[in-house]
Amino acid sequence: DSSRGRDVTSISVTAFSDYLTCPYRFYLRHILRYRPLDDSGGELAANQFGDLIHNALDRYGNDDARRVDADPAKIKSLMLDHLHDYARQWYGDSATTSVALQVAQAERRLEFVAQRQAERIAAGWRIKHAEISAGEQQRSGIEVDGRWMTINGRIDRIDHHPDSGRWAILDYKTHGTPPEKTHLKKTKDGIEWHELQLPLYRIMAPCLGIDADPKEIELGYFNISQKDAETKINISHFDEALMVQAQAQVVDCIRGIWAGKFEPTSETVRYDDYDMILQTGVAN
Repeated sequence: DSSRGRDVTSISVTAFSDYLTCPYRFYLRHILRYRPLDDSGGELAANQFGDLIHNALDRYGNDDARRVDADPAKIKSLMLDHLHDYARQWYGDSATTSVALQVAQAERRLEFVAQRQAERIAAGWRIKHAEISAGEQQRSGIEVDGRWMTINGRIDRIDHHPDSGRWAILDYKTHGTPPEKTHLKKTKDGIEWHELQLPLYRIMAPCLGIDADPKEIELGYFNISQKDAETKINISHFDEALMVQAQAQVVDCIRGIWAGKFEPTSETVRYDDYDMILQTGVAN
């Protein structure tokens, strides 16, 4: 019953991406609450490997010891302590060999991160918040056609530069791709958004304790790649015209959900959790 979209009063940041990818798959996941079965074995899935990195960095970001100095060796030691604590908590001391190997891979990436973080501190930036959430309680959202849509999200990190008053919202990514490439795509009609994460963070900014004009907030990724050269903070360079276009697309998504527009996409969906339902992987 697609009319159930009319009753949606809150949506997560990641769900917008699902709707842009395929409205019908959004309907299956977020309206009907269909979830794919997970029959994976002992190896960490890609998102679980990301959890290792994210949780180590979230714990580092909330650790008062991180404020002590900008020594990359000490930063690395703190990050690895948090990584190992998290791995023991969730996978135990007798984790499978494949899990142990992936913990070792995470250790190597965090070595690169520690160096970049030391440079960040030396440049005057400080972590103000780590793993901060916003939703209904914080009045996070947007008004569309006289109705309020709550936007729920968890921001990996908010940095502040006390000397200049600048702010930055950063999302940890375990790849080396810059935000422009993940958010935008070229079409025959120009440039379109196919990911709205960072523009949505700007909409949420007034609820996150940031004392700045949202237009002045830096938005970007802390890319955590397997390559040292790709591990860095990539601040996005979306001009204001693009950001206005993004907000209009946010509004269009919400209107589409409320109107029950859940037609399946005709395009191929990567990492499709619903190929059996849509028969996209079945030969005719």
